[in-house]
Amino acid sequence: RWGSSRQEQAIHDGRFEPAPHREPSAQPPQLRVDLPQGRMQTLEELKQAGKIRAYGVALGPAIGWEEEGLVSMERWKVHSCQTVYNLLEQDPGRSLLTTAEKTQTGVMSRVPHSSGVLQGLKPNFNPNDHRSHRKLQWFLEGEKKVEQLQWLLQDGKRTLSQLALEYIISKPHMTSVLPTITSEKE
Repeated sequence: RWGSSRQEQAIHDGRFEPAPHREPSAQPPQLRVDLPQGRMQTLEELKQAGKIRAYGVALGPAIGWEEEGLVSMERWKVHSCQTVYNLLEQDPGRSLLTTAEKTQTGVMSRVPHSSGVLQGLKPNFNPNDHRSHRKLQWFLEGEKKVEQLQWLLQDGKRTLSQLALEYIISKPHMTSVLPTITSEKE
């Protein structure tokens, strides 16, 4: 969450500056702000003032949040929308992609390998890994779905992991895929 009212006021007034302790870099500082509905105007004002190039929403933390995604694209006119979307978890991504086409919004897919199921990973994640919240039954059902997809790999030209990424990026308005990578194996 956004830290202090002084920082919020600086953004609202259009005088946001990076914290003085930050070293200059070639990359602009990243600004992450969880804003209530009434603050989207502030982001638009920052864009109009040339302080930021674009802004978007990250839905979640879990799958769902369809209404929030639709409102953010239709009413708030965000430039991007990040959501869970993959071969096994396609909703609410389908409706978000349909709306993204109408509103010219870019969509970013996260968890493209369905918490490792599409990579053949077993559910023994570190407790600090966000995937550890999944129940064992969810993984077992996912493995059954993966068995049904094996016919797509008969030509031997790609792995299921690669196919999962190809599927996602084939969608219009899908601008980026954010794989979950926490180890060298992944």
